[in-house]
Amino acid sequence: MSANKSKDEVVEEFRIQSIQDAALRVIARKGLTGASMQEIAEEAGIAKGTIYLYFDNQQDLLERTVDGALSKLHERLEQALAATGKFRQRLRNLIQTQVDFFDAHHDLFRLYSAMKYPEGADPQAARCSRSQRPQYQIFQQKLIGFLHQAIEDGDVRELDPERLALFMEEGVIAVIMQRLGEDESPEASEDVDWIVSLILDGVSKKRSRA
Repeated sequence: MSANKSKDEVVEEFRIQSIQDAALRVIARKGLTGASMQEIAEEAGIAKGTIYLYFDNQQDLLERTVDGALSKLHERLEQALAATGKFRQRLRNLIQTQVDFFDAHHDLFRLYSAMKYPEGADPQAARCSRSQRPQYQIFQQKLIGFLHQAIEDGDVRELDPERLALFMEEGVIAVIMQRLGEDESPEASEDVDWIVSLILDGVSKKRSRA
């Protein structure tokens, strides 16, 4: 037990994490719309009312489940951004971190995707909603700075770093979504190499002479 936390605080953190883990398992089986608070409580082995000691409602539970997990991902991504070395390898490590994280947390990615693109919602509005999350904003600004520096160093041609960051983020998510729906996916490293090659080398078979 941490010297800075009381026994009650440790128990509360454990209970919250147990409820969030149960929510992810139920969502994996039933989907976002089919995951009731009652089923989540039964999955966690607690009374339904206990959930409301820690969460205001289902939306609060889902939002905090996503935010808590993505905090861990963003910590790893920021470490990758802060690493030293050649740009191509740093970019590869950044994308590998994201792919590996969601490969290991399929249930979380299902929830993340369902909240990003709710059934019947406008995808652009959903993306804008996600972009308002402080974690996302902080990471995006650091990613933009990372790309801006690469442009200044001559590792990337003159491009709008903000649009490039958006293209990268949405492209990586699209590949992860594809991996989630496949019966058998390539090794994560193969998809990562493919993404890096696409971003840095393009798709033309021969370099244009224009």
